[in-house]
Amino acid sequence: MRRQEQEIHSVVFDYEGNLWFATGGFRIYPDRKQQGTFGYVSRAAIDKILNGEDVDLSDAVFVYELEPGEGAENGIAASREGAVILTNLKCYLLQADNGVKKVWETSYKSVGAKESKEGDETTGGGLAWGGGCSPSLTKDLVMFTDNQDPVNLIAVDMKTGEQVASMPVIDELPEGTQVSVENSAIVYDDGEGTVSTIVCNWFGAGSAKLGEADNDSSI
Repeated sequence: MRRQEQEIHSVVFDYEGNLWFATGGFRIYPDRKQQGTFGYVSRAAIDKILNGEDVDLSDAVFVYELEPGEGAENGIAASREGAVILTNLKCYLLQADNGVKKVWETSYKSVGAKESKEGDETTGGGLAWGGGCSPSLTKDLVMFTDNQDPVNLIAVDMKTGEQVASMPVIDELPEGTQVSVENSAIVYDDGEGTVSTIVCNWFGAGSAKLGEADNDSSI
């Protein structure tokens, strides 16, 4: 197990009791070659620790290293199918199988980190380079936003990662209004074929210094 020097961005238990984690931060610029990872601590190791036993974590922590320029900017969602993680470039479904098993990965597009412009009423900018929306789940779908202009709400098939729907959101605001979605979409599935979603604009919630080239984007 390689020593992890990065800060933990998010953790969540999956349905089997494994503890998943993701490292990264805000503003993971691909051209700056910032690098994130994700992985999990096994349920068996956690049980032993809770029982007061000694555990060799080199045999219990499994890590999946991303390519330089990719990292998590969001939280992790757990489903019966596995752990769903959105990075600045892709959405993943992962499973614990004596190692990190990648079931699928789905790329999406972004126009990059958004900043206030001269004359804007709102200062600051968007927190994320990619989609700032942590994945929201229904029984069959993974839903998240990209970071295009306008922003799109994307739905992919939980089992395959295939994109099944995409539509612009918050696109009826006055021209020039900056939009950056930084929290999970609120999703309601009525169980009869209709899924309703609420998406909020969080542009301006970030520090005005996020756009500086030497800014430390970690949490």
